[in-house]
Amino acid sequence: MGNSNCCDCFRTGYQSVPEGSGHATDANERDSLLNNGKFNFNTSVFKGSLIDQKFTNTSTFDRRYIWVNYETRTLHMSQHESKEGRHKEASLTDIKSLDTKVPIKIKKKSDSEPEYPSDLYLTITFIRGGSIDLRFKSADERNLWYNTLTKLVAENRSNGFEP
Repeated sequence: MGNSNCCDCFRTGYQSVPEGSGHATDANERDSLLNNGKFNFNTSVFKGSLIDQKFTNTSTFDRRYIWVNYETRTLHMSQHESKEGRHKEASLTDIKSLDTKVPIKIKKKSDSEPEYPSDLYLTITFIRGGSIDLRFKSADERNLWYNTLTKLVAENRSNGFEP
C-alpha cells in the first residue's frame, strides 16, 4: 500500500508494521476477553478476512487482508493473505464515522455484469482526513464488521478516547 492514494489519516497516523509482529495477545487475556460477552474474537473482524478496499478518492478496489487487533485497538491492512506479512495499521480512536452507503466514487462494472448489491459497502472516515471504502462478500459480513466497529468505537469513547 503505497502512499500515493492515501488519505491524510494514513499518511500521518497509519504505521507500517514489520513482518512477524502480529501483536499477539496473551492466551489467558484473550480467553477472558472471549468470555466477557462483548465481542466474539472468533469472527473475521478479529481473525482477518480478504476484503476489497479502496481509498475514497479513488475508484478501484484492491483485495486486502484486514483485521482488528482488540488489544492495541488498531485496524490492520495487508497486501498479503495473512497477518504474517508486512502490513499497516490505523488507530480505532481515529475513526470519526462509519457509513453503510454505496461509495460515491466507484468504478462501474461492465454493462454485461450486474452491479454489486448496495448492502456490501462500509465507509470508514478518519478524523485526520480521508476515508476508506470496504466491499464485503455478503451483507451479513458487512453487518458484522459495521456492528463490531461501531461497538469498538463507542467503547473507546466511553473510556475517554475521543477523536
